[in-house]
Amino acid sequence: MRIAKWGVSALCLCVLTFVGNADLGAEEPSPKKPVQFTQWPWGVAIPKSSSPDVEAAASRLAKTLKNRINVLKTETNPGCCIWLDVGSWRPNPSEPGYLVIVQVGGAIVLASDVKQLDAAIRAIEKVRRVEKDKVFLPVGVLTNYTVVDVDE
Repeated sequence: MRIAKWGVSALCLCVLTFVGNADLGAEEPSPKKPVQFTQWPWGVAIPKSSSPDVEAAASRLAKTLKNRINVLKTETNPGCCIWLDVGSWRPNPSEPGYLVIVQVGGAIVLASDVKQLDAAIRAIEKVRRVEKDKVFLPVGVLTNYTVVDVDE
């Protein structure tokens, strides 16, 4: 009787292991698109009303990008730059975070606060490529928020 119970238990364990590891009709994940990098000659721009902390962060980002142009202070996003937008978007309730969108002709960093701006700059530093004093950035989105991937 003991052997029979042991056999049934082992059979149940094998079935559970198989079912738990089986891919029951799930679709194959779609292959990821290769990441495109673009040379980054553009400067860093911030709103004229930016705090000294944002100005300091903008200067650090300009150094990260090996940019020789001073940080531009302007009323509106000039487009061909990395525009830093800090604090204009603070949903409540929410978690603080950042969103970086990079395109060939410009980028935007949207951060809920200066701490998140610093996190975004560190992320940019990690993903950039430097080749012979030229900086290349990946075209796409960087964020510390949850990304919802929608199949095309």
